[in-house]
Amino acid sequence: MKLIGTITVLLAMAAFASAGTAPVPEIDGSSAVTAVGLIAGGLLIARSRRKK
Repeated sequence: MKLIGTITVLLAMAAFASAGTAPVPEIDGSSAVTAVGLIAGGLLIARSRRKK
């Protein structure tokens, strides 16, 4: 479970790094996917640490 959370966080960070900058402050698809991925990965890591 911890490995899946780590992979999810890394993929979300890679999506954020490869996303281009938008000329206006809008939430585009890649930013939304990055946010969901970071939240999901963080929750998975927190959940796996709590069960110990």
